[in-house]
Amino acid sequence: MSGLMIILDGLQDIAYDVTSGKSPYDYGKRDNFRAFEAASATGLLKTTPQGFEPDTQNCLLYMLGVSPKKYPRGALVY
Repeated sequence: MSGLMIILDGLQDIAYDVTSGKSPYDYGKRDNFRAFEAASATGLLKTTPQGFEPDTQNCLLYMLGVSPKKYPRGALVY
């Protein structure tokens, strides 16, 4: 069985003046999101490891099964 994980990092982020004070997610029509969700399996996932800040690096490493302790903040090499 294969799968696809789509990570929409920052989508529910801050509101912007250019989007009438709404976040990118709230501003969008979301028709495609609704259609995709209806045809998909969905669920909840704990994305922040115990004792870490909920930021992109920590959460992505955790979701991929890598301990954020292995890569101190700012130490990721691309």
